[in-house]
Amino acid sequence: MITRRTNKNFKSLGELIEADEGPVGRFARMKASEAKFIGKAVRIQQYDVLEDHALGFSARVMAQAGLPHSDPGDDCDLWVCTNGHFCFSVQSKRYHKNGQMVNVGLPYGSLARLILYHIATQATQRRSPEIDLGTSLSSFMRRLGLAPTGGQKGNINRFKEQLRRITTSRFDFTYDNRDANGVGETRDQMFSIADSVHLWWDPKDPETDTFPSSMVLSDRFYRHIIESPVPVDMRAIDAIKKSPLALDLYTWLTARVFHVRYETPIPWALIYKQMGSEYADQKDFVKACKKYLARISHFWPELNYRYVRGRFILMKSEPHVPPKDQRLLF
Repeated sequence: MITRRTNKNFKSLGELIEADEGPVGRFARMKASEAKFIGKAVRIQQYDVLEDHALGFSARVMAQAGLPHSDPGDDCDLWVCTNGHFCFSVQSKRYHKNGQMVNVGLPYGSLARLILYHIATQATQRRSPEIDLGTSLSSFMRRLGLAPTGGQKGNINRFKEQLRRITTSRFDFTYDNRDANGVGETRDQMFSIADSVHLWWDPKDPETDTFPSSMVLSDRFYRHIIESPVPVDMRAIDAIKKSPLALDLYTWLTARVFHVRYETPIPWALIYKQMGSEYADQKDFVKACKKYLARISHFWPELNYRYVRGRFILMKSEPHVPPKDQRLLF
């Protein structure tokens, strides 16, 4: 039985429409996608994450740094993202084919992030490095809230491509707080996502069940996930899944609020370095962030923040998913 959440900041459907689209009378003129988003936001506020079977997880590193938002191109084989003393890089695989070097490509966009949420969720909940990918491509995609579509503009081929890019890339995490004189600490960790991938899918008939497909995570990545997973609400992920930036902001904030006890000013320049490398102008990046923060607030009204010139001020907030010691039973 699903119970309604007790939430003093709960907003009704009418209040959400007022906040997002103006007077309630505009509901009839609202785009279908906007009406669907508001319906999802209402459900997230109204029903408990556990009883709605929507508890998910992210690897901690994805809250500290992000993948490219869009395709970096076939010639690009290295992605670098910085966050203070932390540096995250991804190296794509290259191999010989017909006498030429072929670049598999870097993982990017919402699809890559959705796959990583699924991997982290299964690893954390099952306490196992073996990840179940389902008996058909369609069934796996539906787990992630995706409707499988074929053809040149469909998402089936793009999904398979992102899965391959994720499982063949190499990841590097570097922490370096040395000063100008070289005094300080450095830490490096390099690993791949998976040690092995076993697929039985039929791309010509994605609906047909075959043998179960699976992957086995590398020991380093598996331990990274289970030692400090970031709890997320998969209904929220589904509501904002079309925007890689919105996903990055939500995951970052979900991890960050656990440690915020007082007003914490964060320069937009630092957030820009972490998530905005694909924006030519920081002003455009800040504008996009404010847009998605407003949407995130629709289903997470307990998130407290404000803006001052050049800074994002994060204040003590109720986590979107309650702390591990109170809620998560394995």
